Amino acid sequence: MGTNKPQQQIRFPEPSGERLDSWKEIAVYLKRDERTVRRWEAEGLPVHRKLHKKQASIYAYRAEIDNWWNDGRQPLEPATSTASELQALRERAPLFRSRRFWIPAICVAVFIAGVFVFNVAGIRNRVFARGVPPIHSIAVLPLENLSGDPNQEYFVDGMTDALITDLAKMRDVRVISRTSTMQYKGTRLPLPEIARALDVDAVVEGSVVRSGGKVRITAQLIHAPSDRHLWADSFEGQANDILSIQDEVAHAVADRIQGQLGFRPQQPLTSGKPVDLRAYEAYVRGVYFFDKRTSEASNKSVDYFRKAIAAAPEFAPAYAGLAEALPAMYWFNGKRPVDALLEAKAAAKHAIELDDRLAEAHTALGALLSLYDWNWHEAEKELKRALELNPSNSLAHERYMMWLLSTGRLSEAVLEAKRAQQLDPVSFFMNRELGHSLYVARRYDEALEQLRRSEELEPQSKGVVRNWIAWIYELQGKQKEAVELDISQMADEGIPPAEINSLRRDYTRDGWKGYWTKWLHFARSGHRGSYENALAEARLGHADKAWEWMEKCADEREVWVTWIKVDPLLESARSHPAYMQLLRRINLAD
Repeated sequence: MGTNKPQQQIRFPEPSGERLDSWKEIAVYLKRDERTVRRWEAEGLPVHRKLHKKQASIYAYRAEIDNWWNDGRQPLEPATSTASELQALRERAPLFRSRRFWIPAICVAVFIAGVFVFNVAGIRNRVFARGVPPIHSIAVLPLENLSGDPNQEYFVDGMTDALITDLAKMRDVRVISRTSTMQYKGTRLPLPEIARALDVDAVVEGSVVRSGGKVRITAQLIHAPSDRHLWADSFEGQANDILSIQDEVAHAVADRIQGQLGFRPQQPLTSGKPVDLRAYEAYVRGVYFFDKRTSEASNKSVDYFRKAIAAAPEFAPAYAGLAEALPAMYWFNGKRPVDALLEAKAAAKHAIELDDRLAEAHTALGALLSLYDWNWHEAEKELKRALELNPSNSLAHERYMMWLLSTGRLSEAVLEAKRAQQLDPVSFFMNRELGHSLYVARRYDEALEQLRRSEELEPQSKGVVRNWIAWIYELQGKQKEAVELDISQMADEGIPPAEINSLRRDYTRDGWKGYWTKWLHFARSGHRGSYENALAEARLGHADKAWEWMEKCADEREVWVTWIKVDPLLESARSHPAYMQLLRRINLAD
């Protein structure tokens, strides 16, 4: 573990002059993140505001900050201050400049720090546990970039993502996913408000300073409802040993939380293996662009994952990222994701060979085996292994939900979708997927509520959401509302007005079956096209034609075909012999 390795003490540049002219300079001087020092103003931090300027235009004097710190702030700091922090306090405090005082004081401080750092007789856990409720859920807010270089944002966001991934391996602690926490990047909302939105007990926040080849991470753990600091520490080292520094931060936070819950980690949270810095930077950029979910960004994500692999052929996370990114790139560029299957599977398997404890690799392989290979037995093994390794991996829960839907275990699928949404509560994707599971489970009112919530989270991403809402209206007997929503969606997709007007006329003249008869004259292509054409034929009672379209869907290995066993709109067509033939083809026959 990285915690057993002595860290080289690093001197980072301090702001020049006696006056500090921004919150950022004050934060660097105090070796804390900006959010913390802003909060300290309410506790008496001596700052001044420039006349006739906006409220954010502030400054402070070093001497005044030193006096404030020594007169009353020190006792409020956690007792786990590291040797580097004690040294910073000694340099800053005039009282400590007396040799007669500081030699015995340092000895006592080092002894006390040693007792707490090594948790002698469990004293640290007992002292800090008093009066603080147990922590069963946590969010890691985006770390702040204090390097003064906007180009370091990728690197800092990568630190946030790595810390979330490592902490998510804790048992019995729910760790909110990156997608939800990144929405609070740069925000100044009060921590209790953020915690309520994410439904967590505690928050980790902090900052990263990268200066040349050196990195310092400062992190603090805060009990969210009371805004009370529970722990703070700084971690320093060489940038080319970044995984070891991440390991130290994750282990320290996990140690604080797990000690309070009364158990210890059974294994290291991270591998701590050194990695080429060029590979790491390419990897975090690949993750950044993968999350964008657009055509251009998906191309960039694949490119960066390939660069990471070229720079460090033994770096397992880069292979896992490539396994996820390849099918996405094909999808967003209008190509068949199955055409990326061989390379994506090879990447996922190689990642597992390099690091069998990498949950992301098992998640990627499990998804590929189920959605495109139809190897349901092996897929379930991989997805369960991913969840065993990382219980807070929201994507693994979502992928297992899809497996459960396809195999007909609907109540379990809904529970799994809820777990994924709880881990990523403000994610459009996870809220949409929960709505999807509720739709398939015939819980239509709940499904509508969830799908509308996902629309609110990301109004511009309406495609599949509107489809499912329209299908629910249809199943509830609201055919007019279903047609209007279907037409509205086609208009948003750029279907020619003449085609839309023709559909309206046929619905007015010939009703529901007239509408779908005309709809089939404009048969859809591309992703989901064959599946939607099959549904249209099923609505008209043409089961043979419905399954002909579904066979084409299977030929293209579209993921939609894996849900033929459970989609409510296919109920009337399942008595046709072709249904069982297709079930056997995709390995879903009982």
